[in-house]
This record gives sequence, C-alpha cells and structure tokens, in this order.
Amino acid sequence: MIRLLLCIVVVCVVEVGCTERNPRPSAHREWTPPVASEPDRAPIPLPTRAQVTLFDQVAGPTIDVEVAHTEIERNQGLMFRKSLGPMRGMVFVMPRTHDWAFYMRNTLIPLDIIFIDQSWRVVGVVAKAAPLTETLRRVGQPSRYVLELDGGQAARLGITRGSKLRFSQGGSTP
Repeated sequence: MIRLLLCIVVVCVVEVGCTERNPRPSAHREWTPPVASEPDRAPIPLPTRAQVTLFDQVAGPTIDVEVAHTEIERNQGLMFRKSLGPMRGMVFVMPRTHDWAFYMRNTLIPLDIIFIDQSWRVVGVVAKAAPLTETLRRVGQPSRYVLELDGGQAARLGITRGSKLRFSQGGSTP
C-alpha cells in the first residue's frame, strides 16, 4: 500500500514538473503589415535618411534628415554632435502618439525641437533648447514624430504650431 502511494506521488510530481506553465509562442507567427488606419503604428521599414518639406500651401524648403526609428537611435539622437548645419536635422519616429518630452543631455549644440502629430502637422515648437541641460522640454500636446533642427532654424524657415510638413524618402541625401 505504501509502495502504491509512493508511486502515485512520484508520477504526480514528475507530471507536474514536466508541464510548461508558460508555453512559448510558436516561432511561426503570422505577420500582418501595418495598416494606414492604425494611428499608433510607425511605417515599416523606415529609411535611415529622408527629407522633410515645409508644405503649407505650396512646397517650401526641404530639410535633409536622419531618421531615428529604433529605441537605440532615439536615445542617442544628436548627442555629441559639434555641428548640424543648415537644412539638416533628425526625425524621431516615436513608438506611439504621446505627450513626449526631450532633454539635451550630452547634446553640444542648441536645437529647435518640433513636435509633430500623425498627419505631419506641427503641434508645438521648443526653440533654441540650451545644450547640455536635462530640463524636460514638452509642448503639452500629443505627437508621433519629433524633428530636431539647428537652434533658430525653425523660426528662419517659418515653422510654427499648425505648420504642415511632408516626409519623403526621395531626393538627394548627404
């Protein structure tokens, strides 16, 4: 009788120990490409270089931009750059629409930080953010993209809240 109970206990322990509590998802998952109507999905894949054009009524000036679309690229941003140059910048493709905040840690040059919604309309501009500071800069509006330009460039180009921008992959890149 004791042997029978001992065998039952051993079988139960082995059975419980061999079952996986959190089964791994299948390696063969079906992938669905993002749909344009999904507002919080970034376009995939994105280039590492592109252009942003001021486009209120007619096509205006075009800015050559680097594109930061991974977490590592977004975290690095324009840190440690000694210069950026006119008509150059960086677009941050954020993982979702949110009231984002940026700081200037390890950023050596003043920057204009332009917050942009899903339709590429400017929702706010932080002008000439002081370098090497950790003050959080935000505009209090949800944005999906952030464009950083050389400090003062947004004003020179006439980029203000409500300006319409266009993102494109064509044209010349540096």
